[in-house]
Amino acid sequence: MAEVEYVPRKTSGASEETLTRWRTEIFGYYVAMKEFNNMDPSDLFRNLSQFTARASEMRARIALHENKVQSSFRIKIIDPFIEECERQFKIHSRILSNEEMIARLAGGRHA
Repeated sequence: MAEVEYVPRKTSGASEETLTRWRTEIFGYYVAMKEFNNMDPSDLFRNLSQFTARASEMRARIALHENKVQSSFRIKIIDPFIEECERQFKIHSRILSNEEMIARLAGGRHA
């Protein structure tokens, strides 16, 4: 696994401008989710991993010095987004498992 260097950022939580950028970024992830049915499963799961890691980073930055506006952003935008990522993971994991079972049965191998 590659080493990841931690780069500290300012510790004032997140400004209004930052929250606006994050909102746009998260809504872009929702748009990307609409294409999950057209993706290779490994790419889909990588995307979900990246999305949740990024949202968790946002949540952690807010937690440094959370104020009312940032708390609202976390509760209304970040937390539901992470929940949706978890839901998408479950849905697509089930679809993949079902497809694998169908392929095994079609091949004559019963597991």
